[in-house]
Amino acid sequence: MGHKIVIAGAGGIASAVGLIIAEWAEGAPQLFIGNRTLDKAQQLAQWIKDGVTKPCEVKAFLLSENDTTSEMESVFREGDILLDCLPGSLAPRMAGYAKEYGMHYVNLTEYVAETKEIMTLAKDAETGFVLQSGLAPGYIDLLAHHLFLEFCKANKVDKVDSLEFKVGALTHHAVAPHYYGFTWSPIGVATEYIKEAETLRNYKIKPRPSLSERATIIIDGIAYEEDLTSGGAADLPHALEGKVGNLDYKTLRHPGHYAWVDHQIKGMEKDDDTVATLQRVMGEAIPHIEDDQIVLYAAV
Repeated sequence: MGHKIVIAGAGGIASAVGLIIAEWAEGAPQLFIGNRTLDKAQQLAQWIKDGVTKPCEVKAFLLSENDTTSEMESVFREGDILLDCLPGSLAPRMAGYAKEYGMHYVNLTEYVAETKEIMTLAKDAETGFVLQSGLAPGYIDLLAHHLFLEFCKANKVDKVDSLEFKVGALTHHAVAPHYYGFTWSPIGVATEYIKEAETLRNYKIKPRPSLSERATIIIDGIAYEEDLTSGGAADLPHALEGKVGNLDYKTLRHPGHYAWVDHQIKGMEKDDDTVATLQRVMGEAIPHIEDDQIVLYAAV
């Protein structure tokens, strides 16, 4: 019997990781799919059962937005790992459940303040807390750090001038005026465009406004626009402070997208909740798509 894994959320990311775990995990994992709407959790549970080629027990449960129900308590006591696929604003609450019920905790969020809150919460935990373990933050940071260590070893140095890493989750085709299609959470996209980015400048941590350092980059003959966004650097600015002169994470987009986003933000009222308003505006204009591609770039 494999691990008992509680997946919080039933959106696109939860669907992907649930199917991957069910199909590729060693042994036969038991999955618990929790969502604020039970119907959606049940639909995902059935979708995973229908999509795997080996036995896997998948159960759906209602993940209350407010109180902890007896059903939630039962699932949490049984679970070994809580895999948090919810919006980042809910991460501290989910991490609190993991600590309280003795589960390991894994999330994928780019939210910076919430990540710091969880790090404080987890200091005396008896289980593992693996944070920001997606693509960006996550894989791209491991790749960038590996390149840094490899470069230092090859050149017998302990400092480098620059470390830059970029990711784009993009459509194969993009149309005006937004030149974009959602491949993951709209609230996550809006958040990374609005919240501050952490960088290194002259070997010291330097917060910078997102969307404030735009440039064009050509990768394999294709032109993209890059700009600072929040969260993608994870903890590398802190880990490499004093060792890297300039370090930043940037998100790649098709040319024209960032200009469209700038126009939307400038048209918002000063008292707006900018993240929520931008999410709504983008959601009304930009389609969700399936023809996605991932573009990664890292250099030291």
